[in-house]
Amino acid sequence: MKYFICILCMLLFAARAFGQGATHFMAEGNLVHMGKHAGLRIVREKTNVKLGRDQHDTVKVKCEFVIKNEGKAVTVKLGFPVDSQSSDKFPINQSVLTGFKMSVDGTPVKPSFKSKREKIGEDSMPYAEQSFWAWYIEDIRFEANQTRSIVITYSTELSRTGDSPWEFIYNLSSDGLWNWPAGEVAFSADISSLSHYLDVNTDPNIFTRHGDKLTWVRQDVKPVEEVKVNVSDCFVPTMNGKPIKYEDPLGYYDFQDGVLMLDVGVLEHSGVLRVIWGEKRRVCNIHGNSRTLTLIQGSKTAILNGTTKVSLPAAPLEGGWEIPIEAVMKALGGSVSPDRVNGVIRLTLPVPSKAGGRNAPPAHK
Repeated sequence: MKYFICILCMLLFAARAFGQGATHFMAEGNLVHMGKHAGLRIVREKTNVKLGRDQHDTVKVKCEFVIKNEGKAVTVKLGFPVDSQSSDKFPINQSVLTGFKMSVDGTPVKPSFKSKREKIGEDSMPYAEQSFWAWYIEDIRFEANQTRSIVITYSTELSRTGDSPWEFIYNLSSDGLWNWPAGEVAFSADISSLSHYLDVNTDPNIFTRHGDKLTWVRQDVKPVEEVKVNVSDCFVPTMNGKPIKYEDPLGYYDFQDGVLMLDVGVLEHSGVLRVIWGEKRRVCNIHGNSRTLTLIQGSKTAILNGTTKVSLPAAPLEGGWEIPIEAVMKALGGSVSPDRVNGVIRLTLPVPSKAGGRNAPPAHK
C-alpha cells in the first residue's frame, strides 16, 4: 500500500529532560476504506496541523474528508489509524490521541476504538492488523450519488524513537478501494506558535511557505509522496561571537512553556560571566557587565545587584539548573538571538574593563 507521510522532525540533541534512548513513536492519519465497496471517491481531503511552542507542546490536528458515493446505496466501514510504540502491551485500551472527535455532515458520531490483534469486522483487514496498532472505526451510510463530509479533530504529541529526531507523522494512505484520482488533497502546517529558536524546512521542497504557514495542494491525484518537514534548532552557543566549549553538549538546553532554558554551566564556560554558588547550590549568582543577578531554584523572581526584583518567565529548573536565558541576559545588559544561517545561539554582553573585579556587587549566599 502506497502512502504519503509528513514528518515534523525535531532535530534536537537529547536533552537531559527526556533521557537518551527513550522510545515514543506515534503515527496517525487518513480515513482508510476498510470494506469491499469500490464506489467511493475522495472529492477533497484537507488536513490542518498546528504546532505548539516547542517539542513538549501538543500538536492540534483537523482533517476534513469530502467523500462521494458514485455507486449504489451502501453502508461502509471507515477507519482512522493510530500507531503507537510507547507500550508493548496488547490490546491497547486507550488511544494516544487526546480529544478525538468525529462528525458526519456536522453531526457528532462516536467511533469505536479497536486495538491491533483484535479482529476488525468480518474481513480482519491484513493491512489493519499488520501496519497500525489501533483504529477508530465507524460505519457510515451513503445513499446513491450522495456526498458526505467527515471531520476529525484531535491533539497528539511529537514522537521519538531512541535517539532519532522528534517528529509528527501523518499518513495519507492510497489503497485500491477508493475510486481514484482524488479531486483535491491539501495539507497545511501552522507554525505561528513555534519558538523563534526553532525553524522549519521541507524535504523535498514541495511546500509553499507564506509567513508562518506551510501549504501543499494537489489536484486530481493519488498521493504517493513521502515528505519531511524538519523543525531545526540552533544548538551551538556562542558568547560575543566565540564558541562556548561546554562539557555537556548533548544536554545544555531545554524548553519550558516555550521559554528557552540554558544550563548555567554554559555561562560558567563563557569566559565572560562568573557564576558564584550560594546555599546548597539552590542559589546562583551570575556576574557580568558590572552587575550581579541572583537566582533561586524554583522561583520566578531574581534579584539584580542585591536590591532590584526581576521577573522571570520561567523558574530555574530544579535538579539541573537550567535558566531562562533571554531574561537573564537582558537583566545583565546583554541579549540572546538565534542565528539560523550558522546554526548557533548568539549570546552578547558588554565587557567593562573591570568586569568581575573588586567593584562587582556582592553575591548572595
